[in-house]
Amino acid sequence: MAENEIKTYTCPNCGAQITNTRNCEYCGSLLVRFAVHGIDVTKTEYMNDDYVFPGLKEELEKNLRLQKEHPTWPVVTHILKESSDGTMIQIGILRTGKSVWMDHTPMELESGERGLLIDVDFVKADDSSIAYKELNDRLDSELSKFKKLDSFPLFTSHYNQNFIQDGIERYGYEYVLDFGEDAEGAARLVSEILTKVNGVSVEENVDMFTNAGFTKISIALKNWRKNHGFDYNDEEEDTSTTQNSGCMVAATALLVPAVYAVVKLLCTIL
Repeated sequence: MAENEIKTYTCPNCGAQITNTRNCEYCGSLLVRFAVHGIDVTKTEYMNDDYVFPGLKEELEKNLRLQKEHPTWPVVTHILKESSDGTMIQIGILRTGKSVWMDHTPMELESGERGLLIDVDFVKADDSSIAYKELNDRLDSELSKFKKLDSFPLFTSHYNQNFIQDGIERYGYEYVLDFGEDAEGAARLVSEILTKVNGVSVEENVDMFTNAGFTKISIALKNWRKNHGFDYNDEEEDTSTTQNSGCMVAATALLVPAVYAVVKLLCTIL
């Protein structure tokens, strides 16, 4: 290749020749990132296993629609499932843009102001009690499974240094992936995480809902927790933030009933 020649890639989704290494200029798919990492996407389970939990693609399309209707509001899609051991499985799909990690370190991502940001964490509690040990062991196991996904190289990782949540010191890895406006691709990847990492059967029902504005996001999550028997500390909820403040919300991915907090992304970095 000549020194000044621009490298091109073939989009695995639509076949177009493109130079954008993040999303296809023609169809918007981010599958080109597999090619950038030297992965033949046609040989991965990502292309061969196209199961998507019912309603998930539609929820993510709603997420994108709400982002367009409310360009300065936080928009979150919650995917929730009560696990067999009594803990809660949760994955958050956020609006792309300026955000922070769970330890409040700013994310430095090349993201636009509109798109789907998948956020998965394996943050553990620095607590030696039996309940937390079981949770931490499960997180270690799920992190190992997560690293085996074909899509793992596409995620941006961050190690959250010791920070306090619910009065308990926490630490561990968090991963995010900007899927742009590819709702179908994001739905397939989230379904893969639920089945292969969290162990959710394709025959099980998964709750999902999308809201815009901090107050609606908080109330919807609070109601789900109450309806499923998870303790909720009203003092943790701060609804003083106006709907159009521009602040964003990130929710942790794997939580026990007594260990919940909504992590509000700092307005000061917006």
